[in-house]
Amino acid sequence: MKYPKVSIVIPVKSINHYIRKAIPYLLTLDYPNFEIIVVTDNKEKSPWNEVKIVASGVVGPAQKRDLGEKKSQGDYIAFIDDDAYPQKEWLKTALRHFTNEKVAAVCGPGTTPPHINFLEKLSSVISNSKLCWGNVTFRNRAEGKVREVDDYITANLIVRRSDYQTIGGFGTAYWPGEDTSFCLNIIEKLGKKIIYDPAVVVFHHRRPFGLPYLKQVAGYGLHRGYFAKILPKTSFRLPYFAPTFFVVGGVLGLGVLYARGKYPNFLPLPMDCAVQLYVMAVGTYLLLLFFEFVTTIFRSKNLLLALLTPPAIFLVHLTYGARFLQGFLLTSNLVSKLRQ
Repeated sequence: MKYPKVSIVIPVKSINHYIRKAIPYLLTLDYPNFEIIVVTDNKEKSPWNEVKIVASGVVGPAQKRDLGEKKSQGDYIAFIDDDAYPQKEWLKTALRHFTNEKVAAVCGPGTTPPHINFLEKLSSVISNSKLCWGNVTFRNRAEGKVREVDDYITANLIVRRSDYQTIGGFGTAYWPGEDTSFCLNIIEKLGKKIIYDPAVVVFHHRRPFGLPYLKQVAGYGLHRGYFAKILPKTSFRLPYFAPTFFVVGGVLGLGVLYARGKYPNFLPLPMDCAVQLYVMAVGTYLLLLFFEFVTTIFRSKNLLLALLTPPAIFLVHLTYGARFLQGFLLTSNLVSKLRQ
């Protein structure tokens, strides 16, 4: 059997404990022909003889991936994050899809690794929640069947090198969100496919819940809001707007109730009807949060984890929704804030 060469490219600021854990898994992949390129801010000596270290200077992950590709020799480029490591069959499973010339990229889920601490478990529960993340939870857990997707993350993405070069790589300083524009280029410029396979698995650490996780969520919200305006084909979608509707609706609802109480003629809507509508909306949301609580108990057998899940989801909705709105309202002279 012929095994085309695969270049695994990993962007990092510097060699850290995550990548020290990941490299041994990568070196034992069940695939005979690959290389590993780690792109760091500054030149560092490689702790592994089999791993090439490339210095990029202080630039974003997208620019590091583009540099890694230039320094690589593979027929395919496999992108993975420093805080992720693959199953042994990762490359073999992914490359079987490239027998179809219309396939430019293959991706798979970044599932939660075993043996993680409590706060990372909480982040994992939230990341796998349909209430929290809607129809994109397949990125975080193996679900569904092999299918085409039009937007995917670079924590687990394998690309045909010739197609990568045709579209000019990532060619952007956006972060996060560089993967959205990259995938759209594959579809629009090449007219090719991105295939999601739930068997192409990597284990991807979550940020511990708290400020680190919410800061990441805020970045996602800000960029997705801006992309909903400039890249509407894959970003102007109802699920991405839902948390913003939640935030705006909650604030406006409280404002209307207050105004109606203080100024009876503020709206023609009867006060009792306004109260009923608002209470029904809030009640439905609380009921959904209670369902998440019950589901988490059954799945995790951990009462504390289940108790913290509803307020954590609430904070994610609030953070993402507010930042999405901010991103959506950004004007062109503020775009530079996204390029960091």
